[in-house]
Amino acid sequence: MPGASGTPKLSIVVLNYNYGRFLPECMRSILDQTFTDFEVIIIDDCSKDDSVAIAQQFLSDQRVRLVSHEKNAGFTKSLIEGTEELSRGDLLTVISADDFVLRKDAFELQVALLDRHPTAAYCFSAFDFLRPDGSSTHNSFPEECALGPAEALRSLIVCQGVWPLHSGMIIRKQAYEKCGGYRRDVSMPLDLALFFDLAIVGGFAYTPHSLYGYRLHGTQMTTSKTRKNVREIAQLVREACDAGEARGFGTAALARRAVGDHLGAFAVYEAFAGNPRVALDRWLAAAIECPVETLVSRRLWSAAARAALGTTGFSVGRKLFRFPGKVVRQFSTDSVES
Repeated sequence: MPGASGTPKLSIVVLNYNYGRFLPECMRSILDQTFTDFEVIIIDDCSKDDSVAIAQQFLSDQRVRLVSHEKNAGFTKSLIEGTEELSRGDLLTVISADDFVLRKDAFELQVALLDRHPTAAYCFSAFDFLRPDGSSTHNSFPEECALGPAEALRSLIVCQGVWPLHSGMIIRKQAYEKCGGYRRDVSMPLDLALFFDLAIVGGFAYTPHSLYGYRLHGTQMTTSKTRKNVREIAQLVREACDAGEARGFGTAALARRAVGDHLGAFAVYEAFAGNPRVALDRWLAAAIECPVETLVSRRLWSAAARAALGTTGFSVGRKLFRFPGKVVRQFSTDSVES
């Protein structure tokens, strides 16, 4: 329960749009935590299913509030409403209603991690991909670590396996406000923008414990949205390189390869998840919007090869031509769902 001041230490924003089938598991995983000094703000963005009725079942817990939109406001407005207008804690986190917490001590572990690393702007953990045919764990680092601004930003820019999951990353409110919070000029990869901005402010801390489950069931974006997503990702990577360079981090030279690797990570993920048409659509969007970066990105060509050749053909081609076969990173695109 909240401390003596009545203000909770941690504010949890649960974003929901037509996820009534997932909401009970998400909420139970939050309310069963060993760390209890938190508030939960459920924001339902005018769902068409039974989400509101399901959310109301949890209001008997005094830590839970429900905001039910009469009109669909969209992902960005709901996200900013929850984090900036309604959250009262010194720590913030957002959990999508289709994701959930894997361990009852997750919040306890993360709060302790931030206490041990007081300069870190945020913390994140390993997590589980939850697929219909099984699950797998993603680890960004092999052990607990804390990186300062320069090293943290470079690790995010080079896209070599470092992936903070938006759901469950815990942010210091002071750092959030210092970096300006979620960008208003970005419509899709808001999480990526925040990862970069917070890293510059104070770096991050990481625990190798797998604390969250991330469901893979996304809908395909239209071609126009895919191209917009590509443009925004490329813009954010270039801006992060420029911002790092201005601070003496030596990131300017990373831009061309980093853009291709970030775009390639999305396409590779779709290809290996069994969505060849989506992978090819992402490759084509990248080729149109960022032709030079596409040309030099092994990851993008790997995605195209996997999508075109299929599982067997790719396995043979990988041996012959050494296609990269590891899915390194993918950022969520929840903002297109509402």
